[in-house]
Amino acid sequence: MNARLALLAAVDPGVTESEVFRLALQHAVAELGALGGAIHLRGPMSALRLVSSTGLPPALTRPWEIIDQEGPTAPARALHQGSGVWVPVQSASAGQVPAWPGTGLAAVPVSGGDRSIGTLTVLMGDQGEPSPRQWTFLRDLAAWTEERMRQAPPPSRPFQPELSGNRDRLRQALKEVSVGSWDWDIQGGELIWDEAALELYGTRPEDYTARVENWMACVHPDDLAPTLDAVDRAIREHGVFEAEYRVRRLDGTYGWTRARARATYDEHGEPLRMIGVGWESDESRTARDALSRALRHMSDGFLAVDDEWRITFANLEAERTLGLSEEELFGRLLWELPSARDVPGLEDRCRKAAAEEKPVGFDARVGDTGRRYHLRVVPGPDGVTLYITDVTEKRQHEEERRASERSAAQRAARIAELTAALAKATTSQDVVAAVARRVLPPFAATGLLVQAIEGDRLYNVGADGYPDDFLTAVDGRPGCPATRPGTSSSPVCRCSSPRSRSTGPATPT
Repeated sequence: MNARLALLAAVDPGVTESEVFRLALQHAVAELGALGGAIHLRGPMSALRLVSSTGLPPALTRPWEIIDQEGPTAPARALHQGSGVWVPVQSASAGQVPAWPGTGLAAVPVSGGDRSIGTLTVLMGDQGEPSPRQWTFLRDLAAWTEERMRQAPPPSRPFQPELSGNRDRLRQALKEVSVGSWDWDIQGGELIWDEAALELYGTRPEDYTARVENWMACVHPDDLAPTLDAVDRAIREHGVFEAEYRVRRLDGTYGWTRARARATYDEHGEPLRMIGVGWESDESRTARDALSRALRHMSDGFLAVDDEWRITFANLEAERTLGLSEEELFGRLLWELPSARDVPGLEDRCRKAAAEEKPVGFDARVGDTGRRYHLRVVPGPDGVTLYITDVTEKRQHEEERRASERSAAQRAARIAELTAALAKATTSQDVVAAVARRVLPPFAATGLLVQAIEGDRLYNVGADGYPDDFLTAVDGRPGCPATRPGTSSSPVCRCSSPRSRSTGPATPT
């Protein structure tokens, strides 16, 4: 059992709810040696909706698709009692389990915060009721299911950057599509759809029973829990219900729809009715998906985080830069990323930008690659987006350009100073001294000697930085082999470094 729980703990946060349900049921059935299992989620009023099953034939699961929360079934009793229940199967009836010796249903509640949100049920074979150790495993498995449900991505809005003109396009789209309306009696459970709503939610008039269970049966399992949560929150907070979710069409496929509604209340604040509208959103969804694909493959890194600084979107370049896959990034707290911890002041800068609602940009080094990146933090209505641009070569070129400009400016300044000093010089030694002060430092030289060629000899014209004995030794020495008698006199300028000076007077440079 511990091995199974450890295996499930390794599942990345952010997997879809349907995958969470599938894994939970597979391990429950395998661990208990059960015949099959099912997961139900709590819906409006007194309904429990079947969202996943394994090992059970359709003839058995069909009557379990919508069950009464207040009924005698094992899932309803587990939900009502808030603890595990064992219900032996005593007799066979339509839609029930065949009565084999030891056969029964073991159900545990799946809780969310302070209330039960659903149940996990397994159909045991002839081994009878689960052992205490098996009950503990089922409760731990239910806790894992609830935790991963909280971490599952919201299916209706993976990431949608705000685009200018969205509202105008939405208004225009509403004029061009069929909008269905509905009226839900919260107290009695009756749900009235008009003809457009029946078509929108893929329901034939002859199959319509005017119950909220009609709507629950057509919503995609991955979208049901967050949509029900949005309904509960809108009623509880006296706010507006808004959601986007998939519904099953008559042909068995799923399409995206949007809904908006508001509840009415009596004088005591108790909810009475919720009146709303719904419309198809496949077209706008397709446009947003195209934008998401474009962001996914853009050359700059792109991250989106929600109001709690948890990552909701990462493109391929961000994954490459951070060294983590999308599955590893999704749902992670931004500050928990190893590469984010290496950026000094990142959290303070991001929080300040969000608080002041002003974008901010700065350079940073991500990881130990030696690369430099420019991070731009842009706050938005639903969180913050981060753009990560590799600027290593750009910054290197900028630094080289600035160094070249500084060097050119220094050369120009030295030439200007030299020109001014030469204009004031009255002797050859003044010229040599002026040149030495401005020419020697760039070459890290310590001496300057100017000689003139007369015949086949070199004679000193002026010097700076040389001792007298050295100047005496080189004055009047024979010239180089290329110097021929009769060549007109021309000056020769020589500089010496500390290293060349150490060789002695016989080897001037």
